Amino acid sequence: MLKSIITQTGSLVNYANMISISIEKGELLDESTGQTSEKVAVIGTDTTGETVIFGTYDSFYSANNVLSDIIKWLKNNAFTLFEIPPAKEMENAHAV
Repeated sequence: MLKSIITQTGSLVNYANMISISIEKGELLDESTGQTSEKVAVIGTDTTGETVIFGTYDSFYSANNVLSDIIKWLKNNAFTLFEIPPAKEMENAHAV
């Protein structure tokens, strides 16, 4: 079954092209202000070796909740589309 992931920025990613999905911490540049801030990102690596940023969060806890949700989605095979939640939505989420 074809599965797709919608990133926080609205890009559609075919899960079949992903080699791995993980969490990384790093600096994010706000192009409008030129300021950088430390963020935690849920990223994927595709079959060409390119990195796809699914979403960025203020804490490891929030990013880990999203990664857990992706794993549940893959295990359940319930639907064919997973939408990465906005950062604000995950700040108060509880891990299951």
